[in-house]
Amino acid sequence: MNMLDIKSTSSQTASIIIPSPTLPVNQTPAAQNLTQIKDYIFDSKSVLGRGSMSVVYKGVDMRTNEVVGIKKISKRALNSDYLINSLTNEIDIQTKIRHANIVSLKDVIRSTNNIYLVLEYCNFGNLRDYLKARGKLTESEIRNILSQIIKGMDGLLQNNVLHRDIKPENILVHSERGVFTYKICDFGFSKKLSEKNQLSQSSIGSPQYMDFQRLSSEEYSSKSDVFSLGIITYEMLFGCPPWAASNWHDLKCAMVSKPLQFPEAKFSKDVEDFLKKTLAIWETDRASWEDVLAHPFIKKTL
Repeated sequence: MNMLDIKSTSSQTASIIIPSPTLPVNQTPAAQNLTQIKDYIFDSKSVLGRGSMSVVYKGVDMRTNEVVGIKKISKRALNSDYLINSLTNEIDIQTKIRHANIVSLKDVIRSTNNIYLVLEYCNFGNLRDYLKARGKLTESEIRNILSQIIKGMDGLLQNNVLHRDIKPENILVHSERGVFTYKICDFGFSKKLSEKNQLSQSSIGSPQYMDFQRLSSEEYSSKSDVFSLGIITYEMLFGCPPWAASNWHDLKCAMVSKPLQFPEAKFSKDVEDFLKKTLAIWETDRASWEDVLAHPFIKKTL
């Protein structure tokens, strides 16, 4: 489990008290249950997500009145080189990569006890919440969501970055004038590669979305993120994962012993082919990101 992982809560739509433009500058924010850090203010009751060492609040940029997400990380919790390096890596990746389908990092603020990441705010929660609210999606809707996630992933790949924790909770949703945008977030597990085809071997991520290689601590490439995308696609189509188990060992056994099955037959051949190629157990058989971008099911929207 990622120590920096942020789990979504049902308080995504909680409101924040936005200070009045006439609020005296010397009035103490604490008196209104607000916390001010630099040019930002947030209500401690407006929690968007929680992790083992961090909390994300809904906040406001007082200069522009723009709503933002504020990720508060306790310095006390950063008690190992690994955790410090993970946070440094997360900040570095989000500082350097700007993409419409990647949640942007607006500011980093350090206080005596905490580090605050000021993030782009998405007003519709995460993809998991969205799927629960919407229920079954059409192929066209699934294609639209996937195409945006793939565009964001392509932005990462252009910078030689593996995300390593692609899952519905790490895809945020923003709606503006009826148009939905899907953005990749949470880069605590991400890894910057020295070259595009470099292999990795760390068994980190969320097991249900990890491929056999990562679960087995074997070497893996960017195709590991392709597998995660395949799992998300399967869930959007059928409402359940292709393989389910209570632990890593049983999940690996299910992958190699249980052929990929489709609960329903009401989907196109393009979708079936896309799932088979992205969910191939062995990397040599699995689609590359180039294959994903060129696949007929996805190419219609790119």
